[in-house]
Amino acid sequence: MEDLNLPKTKLSLSDGVFRKLSKNDALVATFALEDIKDIRCDKSADYAFPLILIAVFSSLAIVSIFYIPWTGLGWTLAIMCGGAALFSIQIIYGRKIVLETDNGTVGYPVADTYEEADGFVVSVKQRLKANS
Repeated sequence: MEDLNLPKTKLSLSDGVFRKLSKNDALVATFALEDIKDIRCDKSADYAFPLILIAVFSSLAIVSIFYIPWTGLGWTLAIMCGGAALFSIQIIYGRKIVLETDNGTVGYPVADTYEEADGFVVSVKQRLKANS
């Protein structure tokens, strides 16, 4: 069978072994295909950092409207900060690939596109089904 890879997430499946690599391509974790009970792609939410960004940009927008003496500049900065605050909402939600093994559950954030991650998970599930 061919090897499966998620290049940006640094996950691979080859020779019946599931591998996670670090950013500098060092081996972080290995799981034998027989040890994996389930694999899925879950939606995840991270609220802390985006909410801080929303609060900061919203505050800057309000300050720029009321305290910058040049009206055009104040409104321009307010609109830019408001846009940045709205953009921060988009980074709240993400995806992660979750592996359930006999020894525990591990989740890895997805850096590849969601379609690629879903395809990877479906392919791994097919191999799991074929092995059992």
